[in-house]
Order: sequence, then C-alpha cells, then structure tokens
Amino acid sequence: MEEWVKNRKEILQGRPISISLRQVAIDLINTAIESSQPDLAVKENVSLNKDNLMFGGISIDLSKIRNLYVVGFGKASYTMARSIEEILNKRITEGIVSTKFGYGGKLKKIEVIEAGHPIPSVEGLKAARKIVEIANRATKDDLIILLVSGGGSALTPLPSDAISLLDKQKTSDLLLSSGANIEEINAVRKHISMIKGGRFAGMAYPARVVSLIISDVVGDRLDTISSGPSVPDNTTFEDAFRVLKKYNIMDDIPSTVISHIKKGMKGNIPETPKEGSNYFSRVSNIILINNMSALKSIEKEAKSRGFNTLILSSEIEGESIEVGKVMAGIAREVAKSDLPIQKPAVIISGGETTVTLDHSGGMGGPNQECAVGFAMMSPTDFDIVFASIDSDGTDGPTDYAGGIVDSSSRKIWINKNIDLDKLIKDHNTSSILKSSHDIVVTGPTGTNVNDIRIIIVSR
Repeated sequence: MEEWVKNRKEILQGRPISISLRQVAIDLINTAIESSQPDLAVKENVSLNKDNLMFGGISIDLSKIRNLYVVGFGKASYTMARSIEEILNKRITEGIVSTKFGYGGKLKKIEVIEAGHPIPSVEGLKAARKIVEIANRATKDDLIILLVSGGGSALTPLPSDAISLLDKQKTSDLLLSSGANIEEINAVRKHISMIKGGRFAGMAYPARVVSLIISDVVGDRLDTISSGPSVPDNTTFEDAFRVLKKYNIMDDIPSTVISHIKKGMKGNIPETPKEGSNYFSRVSNIILINNMSALKSIEKEAKSRGFNTLILSSEIEGESIEVGKVMAGIAREVAKSDLPIQKPAVIISGGETTVTLDHSGGMGGPNQECAVGFAMMSPTDFDIVFASIDSDGTDGPTDYAGGIVDSSSRKIWINKNIDLDKLIKDHNTSSILKSSHDIVVTGPTGTNVNDIRIIIVSR
C-alpha cells in the first residue's frame, strides 16, 4: 500500500475548495479497505480450541481428521491462507493457493503460486492442476479448507482436455470485453472448465469441505463467486451458448470451445453438478465478508464525522459511464433540494459496472470510466466529490484502483484541451484522470469485495 500513501498527496494537489472533501473520500476508502481485510474476517470466523475447529457455527473434531488440506484461489487467497496457517500451523498436511501476480508471499505450510488475471496464465494452470491433485487424493476421513475470493476463475484455469490454454485465454478476453456481466461470463467459464461450476466438490467428494468465501459478486451469489467451485450450478451448456450468441462473439470464439459446448448441449459431455447431488452433502459454504460489509463500515465512519448517510445499494450494475452520470444526478438533487438526504451527505453504493469495448481502445477500467461519467455531469456551483474504486486495487487491466473527481475536474480537463469525446470513445479514461490528479493508486489491497462508490456533498 506504499503507492497509496504517495498517491494521496497527489490527489489533494491544487484543490483549495474541495481539498477537505477529497481528504474525506480518501479516509473513507481507507476505512472500506481496512475493514474488508481477509485476515480479520478469517480470525473473526475461524478458531481452534484443542481439537475443536470452529467455523462460525460449524464444529469439526480434528482428532477424527486424517489429513487437513488448504487450497484456494482468488486475489485474497494469500491473505486468507496466511491467517489459516497462523491458526492451524502444524495441523495442515499440505496446501496450495493461487493468487494474482504481486498479491502473494511466502508461507510455511501452504504453497503460494502467483498467476495471471484477468487473462489466465500458465502459472494458474499449474496451480489448478495441483489443487485438483489434492482434491482427487482426499478421502472421507480428510478435511479440505477451500479459500475462495474474486478473481479465482481466471487464476485457476483448467480447461477441458480438448481446449488449450491459448483458446481459454482468447475466450476470456472476448467475454471480458463483450459487455457481458459476471454471471454470464461465468456461465461460459463453468462449462469449459474441469474445476468450476461445482466440479471441485465432485472431485473432493467424499472428503469434508469447508469453503470460506469473500464475495465480490453482486447479490453474493455463491454459484458466481469464482464460478462456484463448491456449490451446485444452475446454468447449463445451453446458457453458455446463449451468452456467446447474445454478445455476437460466436465467430471469434475458438472452434474447440464451440465444439465442447455443443457436445454438452447434445448430452455427450456431463453437465455441471446440480442441486441434490451427493457431491454437496459434505460441503459447507461460508461468506466471510462482502460488498455490504465495506459499505456499512463507510457509513459508520461518515456518521462519526457528522455526515448524514445513505446506502443506496450494494447491487448496482450497468454500463460504467452511464452509472457515473446517474450518480451525478443524485448528487445534484442532494445539493439543490436536500433529497433524498440532507446535506452534508455521504451517499454510498457498490456493485459492479461494466465497460463494453467495441474496438481497440486506450487504458482505463470500469471505476475510472464511472468517475469520468460523474465529472462530466457534475455541477460546478456546488462542492461535490465522487470516488469510485475497485476494492482490490486494480480497475480493469490497469494498475489503478479508480478515480476521485470533484466539481472542478471537468473544468480542468477543458482548460488543458483534453479531447474528452475521443478519449471517452476510446475508453482511455486513465489519461483523463491523470491529467487532473484524479487517479487513485492503492496497489494490491489484499482484499476483493467489488466496487465502492462514494458521493460527498457539503453544505
């Protein structure tokens, strides 16, 4: 988080009117990140008393467990694994987790592999194979602690035999730029994978599995977080096929992927495990923290500073720049009429917005585009600040977390002769925000609870 410490000073440059509100936005972002740390969540929900291992209300007698394995995948899997190792230490037989490049570290009992995200890499394939080997080896007398967090789908690519990693990478790239939401993307991922869509549970059965989950998905849908490796899948090969048709990418998807999905539709390849399967009879899934947890921590801190607060929703989706414009409309109403909340106000929301790339564009991400959309519609006669960040510290394919804009941002862009129309069309929002010192750089935060948006309106 050293990048974040340096970046804060830059965010506060040259803003005499809104500098205090920008500082509040920075502080509220810090609050959200700190309250969402996986190690805190693990330690609050997992404890060991002699041989009694507790996961919330679930108790497991370790004296009856032969082997205890720890496996996991996602951007928060390293920090989760570190806490589990501190609790269980020598009780762990073996373990492996896959996390994003730059998000890992060394552990004593659990191997940590760093891999590519959002496009899968050969390192992730290596990690997935090792995780599957442990799952297949486990017996009914063994316990597997599965650590799941956002990004896990890309970090454990294990495509079906006929599909190469290169074909999986191309498919992922096309889906991510298509405008499809995460549920649609994962419907395809599940049906070309050997580990997702409940298939991990199938491999691990009849071992006891406890899955500890950090949710980065709107609505906390267990079947969508990291493509639901340990829960029943309610999507089908037909659903996956419909997604490819809906977003007009059928002609570009590798033929091996199309062939595999069509075989599944004909019943020549088994469907993902569904509700009622024995595979899930020995599986417990526990959500540790989610987007709402972060939003409530922001609300509590903002109230302590004398602001009126309103949590709009943790389930906001849509095209990023349009969501930003809607947020600006809400801010204008608060500023003018004290509705739906009186000034001074902090309006908080979360969820996950998307950017549809219709051609090769510039550098940016959903939160940066949301911030630009807000600034384009923000009134200049009120003191308003808006922050939009990805809680994991990486917005889209960039190393930026998002943006903090205010009532003067658009004026700065115009004075600097920034070609806003072209840059927005090219989705090159990073350069727009950097030109006004509005870019947010936190570095890896160690957590991942989806997007966080904060509107601040002063008196």
